[in-house]
Amino acid sequence: MLRLLCEGVQRCVVTLSIEPEGRPQLFAVPRRTRDRLGRSLADVADVQEEWLEPPRPASALAGLRQCVFGEADAGALEDDDSVQVIGAPGVRAEAREIARRAKRLILDGTPPDEIAVVLRSMDGYDLAVRDAFADYGVPVEVSGKQSLGRIPAVQAVLDILDVITGGYRRADVVKLLNSNYVDSQDLLTDGQPPTADEFESIALKANTIGGRQEWGTQLGLLSRRLTREHERAQQAVIEDEDEERPRTPEAINRERDVVERCGRMLNGLFALLDRVEKAATLPAAVRALGATVTTLRIVERARDDAPDLQGAARDLQGLSALLNGLRELGESGRELGAAEVLEAGDFPALVRELADSEAAPADPRFGGAVQVLNVHEARQLRYRHVFVPGLTEGVFPRARRQDPFYHDDARRRLSANRVVLEARLPQQSEETFLFYAALSAATECVWLSYPTSDAQGQPSLRSHYLDEALSHFSKPPREDITRLSQVTVTTGAARCPRELAESAMQTLWREPAETTASDGATMNAVEALRKTVPELLQRSTRGAAAEDERDSRRRLGKFDGVVEAPAVQAVLRSDFGTSHKYSAGQFSAYGRCPMAFFLERVLGLEALEDPTEEIESRDLGNIAHRTLNRFFAERTHGRDNWRPLGSDELEAEMARMDAELAKVFAEWNARGLVPHRRLWDITHQQLRDDLRALLEFETKENAGGKAPPRAVWANEVPYGEDADFGIGEGEDRVLVRGRIDRIDVVPGTTPLQYVVLDYKTGRGGKAGDILNGIDFQLPLYCLAAREVFEGHTIEPLYWAYYCVRRKIKFAGKVPASRIKVSIEDALEAAARYVHAYAGAIRSGWFALQPKVCTDYCAFKGICRYSAHRVARKEPAPDAGAPLESGTRGDQDV
Repeated sequence: MLRLLCEGVQRCVVTLSIEPEGRPQLFAVPRRTRDRLGRSLADVADVQEEWLEPPRPASALAGLRQCVFGEADAGALEDDDSVQVIGAPGVRAEAREIARRAKRLILDGTPPDEIAVVLRSMDGYDLAVRDAFADYGVPVEVSGKQSLGRIPAVQAVLDILDVITGGYRRADVVKLLNSNYVDSQDLLTDGQPPTADEFESIALKANTIGGRQEWGTQLGLLSRRLTREHERAQQAVIEDEDEERPRTPEAINRERDVVERCGRMLNGLFALLDRVEKAATLPAAVRALGATVTTLRIVERARDDAPDLQGAARDLQGLSALLNGLRELGESGRELGAAEVLEAGDFPALVRELADSEAAPADPRFGGAVQVLNVHEARQLRYRHVFVPGLTEGVFPRARRQDPFYHDDARRRLSANRVVLEARLPQQSEETFLFYAALSAATECVWLSYPTSDAQGQPSLRSHYLDEALSHFSKPPREDITRLSQVTVTTGAARCPRELAESAMQTLWREPAETTASDGATMNAVEALRKTVPELLQRSTRGAAAEDERDSRRRLGKFDGVVEAPAVQAVLRSDFGTSHKYSAGQFSAYGRCPMAFFLERVLGLEALEDPTEEIESRDLGNIAHRTLNRFFAERTHGRDNWRPLGSDELEAEMARMDAELAKVFAEWNARGLVPHRRLWDITHQQLRDDLRALLEFETKENAGGKAPPRAVWANEVPYGEDADFGIGEGEDRVLVRGRIDRIDVVPGTTPLQYVVLDYKTGRGGKAGDILNGIDFQLPLYCLAAREVFEGHTIEPLYWAYYCVRRKIKFAGKVPASRIKVSIEDALEAAARYVHAYAGAIRSGWFALQPKVCTDYCAFKGICRYSAHRVARKEPAPDAGAPLESGTRGDQDV
């Protein structure tokens, strides 16, 4: 190519950044170019080679360019502030630090277009830089050499195709319908479409993972569940003892309506996507995708709902470029006479390739703005001040690996046969040269910056290029590292309203009132904020007051979960007053964490888990409970076979258990509540084996010597439904209701010894949790069970959670060898906690003082709990005093 170009000119000059000797790692790429030019032009007569002497370095920056990556000159440079280092926690904090310094330069007289931000890659930095510079009011022009697919409106179009290629996965469908660029109004011929939040909630409740057919199946399953719940609500039937406030029939009907509208909206969406997916030719696919974009109103939303004119223009330009490219793609087959028939999956791949390979339209260049560009573009440009962000290992330099198909040895052999493929690992020298190019783009000062931590808050490993540059200084330049605790600047250093508000609020928060009143800078900042951004000042003031209250040594208050508003306290006294029937589950939830109780049981917040193909644990528990109830109903007191289960009847009883389980599964099938037939059959077999193992466990327990044989006295025993069971007397009486899974007795004992059991398909609690006030469900059952034995003198033997999934065992058994306390003491402790918790709930005491705080908490993402803060607080008032008693875990008491 060069030879052909030279034929039409009198003189051709080729320039290379290179040194005659030294620094082989740095100049490996231009050396290879020079060698190849030499071989190619060996037969050309008049080829001259001239080496230019580098100028004498006038600054440490110029000196660094002449010695970086060299073996000599280590420690030879004197710091003159022409090379500076920035570190900040995270990419966005790093971008803000760069924007602050750029604004300072502009305020000091540097024209904005004499400042550049040079990036190794735009990925992960372009949006952060845009946002940061917008915060500080600094004009910025970002290089247009980015892929079309990075424009948000174009991403919405690609999301359409992702739904098809992903097999209609829940995540892809939800992402599409959640997009700000998508309007689902035209997907329904009548009625109002559900909101994005409503649709996502229904998709999660329906346990939808994905698949075109599964959407209809799972929504139908959810609809049938709601119908069943509606029937129970009309009959006032409560199946779950923790369901203290069953939804009204009206609320259930509203959700059923949302489910129905979700189904119709999906039908409309799938009909649109059918036309794209089933298009047989390229022009037909292009027309179908265009119709989908029109129906979803992506162009209108990009035009009308953009936060600013610049963003709207960029979105519309990107959509126009994509649609024009698709139009040309659709016409190319006909113009070239090529085949137009599409195979399945071809069209989405073509559109994705177009979006990734086509450059996004460049921002209009008006000048007067800080330039943000890729390091490749900066190689021949010069700016007075240059920022080089992202100096971490793997980002700059990029990590290179051997190609999985062409190893470097194979590449060398191919090159020897004139199939030119460059070795991958030596390409690492290109990274070195690019860093040199970034340094060379600055004429006065360069800022080398890196994020000190990643998105997860883990420390980042800074680039060895940075250490290499600093090694050439006799005294390394000062590194301006911003810690997480230093993100708030002083009032005088603030460069935008947000920083000014943060600085002023921090001073007002930390300093005494008399100090801040005499602090002119702080008071001037507050006055400026009041005039220019009053809403920001108001939010900042409220936030500072809340943090001051949380961080103080004063007693826990309204910012720590204590309800102080009289109107709210009145509602709590009404809803949880003397007529309210508590469940054991409510008390256990409050004992674990009062705040979680408030969020879940008072506000009614619900954490929706991501769907799985497994059978829901609630369904599994209901099936196991129903089967065991029916099975042991034939062996309860008063029946012919009322006696402890023995090994001589084990096989016959196993067969009867299998039959009962099969009936329950058949009923579930008949109601249409089975999601995955094959998985359902597997679950049936596993549960069958579990319940058989339970019967074996029972026979061994009855035949062993540690505990006397037990016979079933009663199953599924309700208590407290008619306000006939409570703890305490008179006005202090706390009503409790629930259902005891099973009560066993030891026949022939005087007084009659009884055992309370609660079935669990998961893990049971710990015995020590009773005395800690975390879980006293079984003691309440034990107290309530006494009402079943009218006319009998009784004595509790023990209680336990009965884990009915293998390995079968008793959990939380009391008395137990590790818990040195009598049953009566445990019952007394439970009664004490019942009164304390009921009083605390009625008074609005939901302080953030969890006794059990785990990473599995549904409200972990919104929780502000800090053990350090709570430990500093004054002692709790009487309502919360009982919460401080007890110990943790399963320790001896």
